[in-house]
Amino acid sequence: VVLPSEARWRRFSGTSSSSPTKHRSLARRAVAGLSSRLRHGKCDALPRRVIAPGPFDVQQLCRQFGVPCHAVDDANDDASLALLNHLRPDVLLSAGYIQILSPAVLSVPRKIAVNFHPSSLPYYRGRHPHYWALWHGEQSTGVTAHRMGPRIDAGSILHHEQIAISPNDYYEDLYTKINAAVPLAVDGVDRFLLSGETPRADLSDGEGSYFSEPTAEHRTLDWSRLDARSARNRVRSGGAFFQLGRKRVSVLSAEVATNDSPRGRPGEVLACDEAIDVETAQGVLRLTELNIEGAVYASRDVASQLRIRPQMVLA
Repeated sequence: VVLPSEARWRRFSGTSSSSPTKHRSLARRAVAGLSSRLRHGKCDALPRRVIAPGPFDVQQLCRQFGVPCHAVDDANDDASLALLNHLRPDVLLSAGYIQILSPAVLSVPRKIAVNFHPSSLPYYRGRHPHYWALWHGEQSTGVTAHRMGPRIDAGSILHHEQIAISPNDYYEDLYTKINAAVPLAVDGVDRFLLSGETPRADLSDGEGSYFSEPTAEHRTLDWSRLDARSARNRVRSGGAFFQLGRKRVSVLSAEVATNDSPRGRPGEVLACDEAIDVETAQGVLRLTELNIEGAVYASRDVASQLRIRPQMVLA
């Protein structure tokens, strides 16, 4: 197992305190990717707590099961390349790694380099595919295992796990589903490599979509441009917000009101008793949970605290 060093992780995340070995998403994916390999090693049955999604220390987990683990500052530098050549892997599996791997690294494995991408490729290539799937209101996504090559998230498909997205799935819900699907995808790659099958369609060309890091514009609840369902999809994907004076109000959960006949202008507060009902470009969005300056509130409590009242128009 090769992980980013703490210094590399800090540069990637833009913080001074995050640890790569304890970072939630990285740990989840690493644990999921390890489960299949460990199952064929000295431990035939892993405890459920090891396979389940959660904040694990990957290095500690590797020590527990006797799996060599290396933290590197740059996976593409000469030292890392020498390490990989010394390990001489048959197969390289990449899951959620925070660097684009160089052609030299991809040429190290004797058989194949495989990436696990959390979308149904060729759609939603790039950054945060689960965010964008929710943002667009998709009903399904997946985890795609594909041969790695010079193009990002391209190359022939070895295995695909379909994931259903329910109307009430939020970012964390979908992320949990994705992590649960990764071990199945690893098993699928195992079966594929043993079968000697020919990979499916090459993703290097043809249709598909690519997305980069979401910006504040993608997270803004623009009441005059968004209908209620589109606004709720932004809430589900995470980080959606609106301005209330100088305060940024993040919306953590919301529902589309059943009575969506127009009753006011976009952004107008229609009710604020049990929840805050806001008119959108089409339909009414019911805000049920909000975050202000790190504190989480039920909407009815925020309405009282911030003096939100019917007929007020939100920015």
